[in-house]
Amino acid sequence: MSKTEITRSFSFKLNVGNYESRDFFMAQKAECSLDEAEKISEQLHEFCKSEVLKSVNEYKKKLNERKNMCKVCGGIVVHSDEGKKLNAEGLCEPCATTKKFSNK
Repeated sequence: MSKTEITRSFSFKLNVGNYESRDFFMAQKAECSLDEAEKISEQLHEFCKSEVLKSVNEYKKKLNERKNMCKVCGGIVVHSDEGKKLNAEGLCEPCATTKKFSNK
């Protein structure tokens, strides 16, 4: 029975703004019989796609958390937290209040 080696890959480019992007890529190889080649090829492709998209979603979640992170204390402010949000300088309410008092 003849054997063959299959390599499948998947890549994703995420635009993060300001002319910047992040590239995500994965490739996998498998050796199989010619009879199984089509099935194995599809499985490798789906596996690569699934893993890359998981990484993209994890990165997007971390990126979103950083956008909601206070520049002073590092606390994450989620908009659903009783309407709290960061001010224009990227500070949470307690840090902004402390800064106001320390500037006087």
